[in-house]
Amino acid sequence: MSPLADTLGTLYERMPEAFWAWAVFGLAPVLVPALVSLSFKERPSSRLAFTLSGAARLVGGPALALVLIGPPWFVFEMFLVPVLMDACPLSRSLLEGPLAWLHGLAGLGYVALPLLWLAWLLIGSLRHRRTWCDRQGGA
Repeated sequence: MSPLADTLGTLYERMPEAFWAWAVFGLAPVLVPALVSLSFKERPSSRLAFTLSGAARLVGGPALALVLIGPPWFVFEMFLVPVLMDACPLSRSLLEGPLAWLHGLAGLGYVALPLLWLAWLLIGSLRHRRTWCDRQGGA
């Protein structure tokens, strides 16, 4: 087997509950609306829109992004990058640039995340106002 598969297998053997928790709380809010959308007779793009909208409504957009991106990125960077760099010497030069860029971007998180949260609240409030007015009969 490959070093990556061995590392993932070892991680699963040590902490299977972490993988199951991520699957239940991270992937299920996307998979359940996706399965429901299979009953639609409409075009596939409306199925995708329904799936993403349903997942965002069930969990919330920012929380969904954190749940779907955070744990896999943490596992990749903490456990798989060292294995990749040891197993494939060429990967060191390929991964150093993007990882340095992402670490610099993460350093801006103290400023960017509160601004993104406020933007999310504003956009969500405006969308909610529009649907509220449509349901109330105009205004």
